[in-house]
Amino acid sequence: SESKGNLLEDNNLVVTLETVKSEAQEIQSKIADSEAVMEELARVSAVYQPIACYGTQIYTALRLLPEVHFLYHFSLDFFLSLFRDVLHKTPELNGLADANARLNILTRALFRTVFVRVARSIRYEDRIMWALRLAQIRLGSAAN
Repeated sequence: SESKGNLLEDNNLVVTLETVKSEAQEIQSKIADSEAVMEELARVSAVYQPIACYGTQIYTALRLLPEVHFLYHFSLDFFLSLFRDVLHKTPELNGLADANARLNILTRALFRTVFVRVARSIRYEDRIMWALRLAQIRLGSAAN
């Protein structure tokens, strides 16, 4: 707004326009990079979607256990602690980069860990029922 005369001869204006243009290109580049990151995140999330579904179904089954026996109460904290342990303390995952192989290992570890930890807390005669419920979840989800 302070320029007078020919706009192309105003060095300050030309420098400012060039700066704005380079900043715009830099922003465009960063937007493209963030879009690529978001696409990668969506792809990886989709790979791990099955274990999230298993987690939801297992937690729902845990919440229904009081219908079997009034003493069978398992909190969300119990389940989340168990899930964290599976994610962070499964030694077979060390150095493994393939997402599908990791998913298979995590799925086996999740079902094994859930069975073992819950079986410690329920009556011996209810362990078969719990094992069958977990098998039903695993096989029912595998069919879908």
